[in-house]
Amino acid sequence: MSVIIGIDPGKTGAICALNDRGVAEFHDIDGSLPGAIHKLSTYMSGDHKEQILGVVIEGVSPMPTDGAHNAFEFGKTVGTLRGACMALGISIIAEPRPADWKKAVGIALNPPKCPKKPGKDATSQEVAEYVAAKKGHVQAKNRYKREMDISSRNRAVEVCPKSAPMLMRAKDTDRAEALLLSRFGFLKLGVVT
Repeated sequence: MSVIIGIDPGKTGAICALNDRGVAEFHDIDGSLPGAIHKLSTYMSGDHKEQILGVVIEGVSPMPTDGAHNAFEFGKTVGTLRGACMALGISIIAEPRPADWKKAVGIALNPPKCPKKPGKDATSQEVAEYVAAKKGHVQAKNRYKREMDISSRNRAVEVCPKSAPMLMRAKDTDRAEALLLSRFGFLKLGVVT
């Protein structure tokens, strides 16, 4: 039996150990980085060590709207998780960007387009239209995020039906994405689950 660990980092992220039989085990990070590291070390103890092919950590970066402190904390979390994997002898298979792994596991991406900012010589009418379009764009981005969360949970249930009870709630999106990151690892290594 082979296992790949998927990690969706972040304050509300999750870890998933998915085996090649379609059985997943989850751990919510929920701001408890020591708990997440303990879970990784538990996976590496006993029988599991020989079964783990590696880990896939989502290659993310802070958002422009994050403050400096939040961006630093996020980077610290990702770095700590990477370091823990290395210290435990778990090879890092990949650190794919969200768009790359989502496309690979079959989640359709179609983000809304940002309106073009008017030039310096724009009329007040053009500026007003831009402001209205920008507001509509923010609403569209929020709607797109919710749709992507639902798509991730639905796709995770398709990939691993046994995990459906653990992926029912809206807040289980991080679990679903950790599972799909594990699936990405299997696809990358050419092992189909």
